[in-house]
Amino acid sequence: MTKKVIAVLLALLVCMPVAGAASTTSVAKAKAKITPSPSPVWPPKGFITVCEKYSCGAVQVASVTACTWWVVTANVKGATSPEDKTIKLFGTVRTTIGKTWSKKYTTILIVSGEPIELGHAVSNIKAVCRKDVPVETVPSTTYTLAP
Repeated sequence: MTKKVIAVLLALLVCMPVAGAASTTSVAKAKAKITPSPSPVWPPKGFITVCEKYSCGAVQVASVTACTWWVVTANVKGATSPEDKTIKLFGTVRTTIGKTWSKKYTTILIVSGEPIELGHAVSNIKAVCRKDVPVETVPSTTYTLAP
C-alpha cells in the first residue's frame, strides 16, 4: 500500500507545475500579414488611342525586389488571310520600360505594328526584370516582321 501511495504522490508532483516556474506551453508565433492584390488599372494609359490602330497586348509585372528596367517580348500571330485561316507568325514585339519598385504591380502595353483590322493576337508574352544598367533606349518598342 505504501508503494501505491508513493507512486500516486510522485505522479502528482510530476504533473503539477512548480510555483514561480515559467510556463513553456505557450509559444508566440509571428503571423504573416496577407494583403490582397491591388485591382489592375485597365485600360492602361495610352491603350485606347494606340490600340484602336494596332493589335495590342498587355502584361502585368511585379517583382519582390526593384527592377532597373524590364524587357518584354511577344509574338504576333493570326490568320494567313481572310480566306486562309491557317495561323502564322507575322512578327515579334520587344518592349522595354524603366524602373519599377519592389512589390508594385505595373501594366506594360505591348503594341505591334500590325493593323488591328487584321485581327492578329499578341501571344507568348515573356517579361524579364533586369537589374543592370540599360545600354539601349528605355522605354522603347520594336516590332520585327517574321521572315
